[in-house]
Amino acid sequence: ILIAQFLAYEIGAFMRRFPQVEVNIFHDQNAMVLRALRNGEVDFAVFSHVKGEVYQGIESVECRRDRLVLLVPEWHPLSPTLNVSLEAVLDQELVSFGEGTTVMNQLRHAALQIGREPRVRYTVSAVDAVRSMVSAGLGVALLPASIAQADGHQNVRIVPIDGDWAERSYRVGYLSGRAHSPAAEALINQIISPTAD
Repeated sequence: ILIAQFLAYEIGAFMRRFPQVEVNIFHDQNAMVLRALRNGEVDFAVFSHVKGEVYQGIESVECRRDRLVLLVPEWHPLSPTLNVSLEAVLDQELVSFGEGTTVMNQLRHAALQIGREPRVRYTVSAVDAVRSMVSAGLGVALLPASIAQADGHQNVRIVPIDGDWAERSYRVGYLSGRAHSPAAEALINQIISPTAD
């Protein structure tokens, strides 16, 4: 879900250019998508790269960049700040979007580097639920900026986060040495280097 926005647009552009090609989409968390790729169930995968992780047997190329931001209620003490540190994020009670997501893995990895743990108060499975809970004052949330900017709630604020740890890299991955069909190659190229349709 966290990268569905740009992917949907690029797949739509591809389908308008190549209406005769059938595109099947498998959507899941990183681990499941990469497992499907390794098992040969999909031609390629688009996934969030977690800094420090090695993906054996998979070649990849970056297709998008993003950053994590903090979503807070507008009355929250961090609301007026220009940006927050990792330490300030870890001081908060969090509403988490899924336990095994790359967002939480990214935060846990950064927290471990300074000997801390995130304080997750609630875990939900939908971005809208995250926004609603933050809006109700039940915690703050980490989201990629591209998702947070699509927010429709008026009583929340997006606060940028300091540090390289908050950077996000979305990558197109494929099995090393595996040839692609012309259609798969064209779709990979559409995702990596979008063309206007």
